[in-house]
Amino acid sequence: MARIEFIGLETIPEIKPGDDLAKLIVDAANRECSGIKDNDIIVITSKVVSKAEGRIIELDEIKPSRRALELARKTGKDPREVQAILDETEEIIAVIPIKEFVEEGIWDLSKYTKDLEGSIQLINNDPCFFITLNVNNQIYTDAGL
Repeated sequence: MARIEFIGLETIPEIKPGDDLAKLIVDAANRECSGIKDNDIIVITSKVVSKAEGRIIELDEIKPSRRALELARKTGKDPREVQAILDETEEIIAVIPIKEFVEEGIWDLSKYTKDLEGSIQLINNDPCFFITLNVNNQIYTDAGL
């Protein structure tokens, strides 16, 4: 019988620009689960890769455009974050108002999380997300930021 096992590596440090991701992953796998074997599949988030590549955006250095200010007003997002999304995308396909869906009972958040209080705090800090299309016609949420 085939078996699938998911193992989240817990001892990888906070990633910094220039970090050797492969080495960090191999070392953590050796410590935590007897290493990486043939046919193992390694999943790495794009955010971690971006950090290692130094593709980090300093929000304090972003000056929001009029469009970013208007979208921020309508969505509750930080205008600088909206500008960063606009800078990384070709097109905004949709805006999903998660906080509004939860508050109006359209979406029962308790069905999808073990930490309801933490999830509510997250959506209070980030009340919606953008579905965006990049220059390669790839779809992302919040431009993959």
